[in-house]
Amino acid sequence: MSMPWRRTLAIYLAYRVARGHTDCPATEAAREAAEVWSRTAGRSLPAELVELWRVVAGVDFNGTVLFGAVERPEPGYLAGLVETNMLLEPPAPHVHIGSYGDELLSWNSTDGSYAMVDRVSDVSMPAHDSWEELVEEHLGRHLVKW
Repeated sequence: MSMPWRRTLAIYLAYRVARGHTDCPATEAAREAAEVWSRTAGRSLPAELVELWRVVAGVDFNGTVLFGAVERPEPGYLAGLVETNMLLEPPAPHVHIGSYGDELLSWNSTDGSYAMVDRVSDVSMPAHDSWEELVEEHLGRHLVKW
């Protein structure tokens, strides 16, 4: 059963609240740091990820991580888009936006597609044609069970 990504996000947040977690949006300073990195690196950010940060700092669920704008050490570590991309320096026009196990989720700002990139070999494999498809595959199909 496929559902729009905003509905999937709402279910994720309800799931977190039911387990006693409180999730906050990314701070204005964190979002600005990501925008500064984006301009400096000459890469755009997926609009849906920026919109997600206005609701929640990032997502870490069932092995899938959608990075926060910047690293968040507390409460509960969350990897940051800025730090990850500065460290790993993906080739333009790619931006690493998250991870799934030992693979990175990478967005191609030229055609809007998403790829899985092996952390060790740096081999990239096409994975998703859209944000909706990525969220459905990595979050929606698990949350539907909840």
